Amino acid sequence: MAEYVLTYMLGHEREVLARLVSQVERKWDSRHGQSLAGRKVLIVGTGDIGQTVAQFLVPFGVELYGIASEARKQAPFVEVGAMADLPRLVGEVDYVINLLPNTPNTHDIYNAALFKQFKPTGLFINVGRGVAVVDADLVEALKEGHLAGAVIDVCRQEPLPQRHPFWTAWACC
Repeated sequence: MAEYVLTYMLGHEREVLARLVSQVERKWDSRHGQSLAGRKVLIVGTGDIGQTVAQFLVPFGVELYGIASEARKQAPFVEVGAMADLPRLVGEVDYVINLLPNTPNTHDIYNAALFKQFKPTGLFINVGRGVAVVDADLVEALKEGHLAGAVIDVCRQEPLPQRHPFWTAWACC
């Protein structure tokens, strides 16, 4: 899981997909990619998997923030807030990584109101459960520019139907 998350974070910073498009179109791409160093990362779900992802990211020089059922001090996070802190923190970070399990309390957390709080340059990575995301709200948020993109590893319905809007939205499935 940690390698999957890191792959997409590095791909986003280094603009790998845009560079591949340029290559296919035979256009010289002189962009300079960015680094993960100094980026702020919010891990929503700081249990065992969240801790593993956090430890994997530490060597890249990111600032780690977390969300848990209750606010607490927890290394290596700068801050671990409660679920009530989620709207504030998504607006302060460059990456939001959802690792929440499927419980009645985690359904539809990522909705229109929350996506409006994201930084327009932020990337949402959902590797938790698909039921945490209101699909239509994520598609609309991407269209409206409330966030830069989304990596969708899990969906409410799997396999994802061919006509699902995630296939054409600026999301990586």
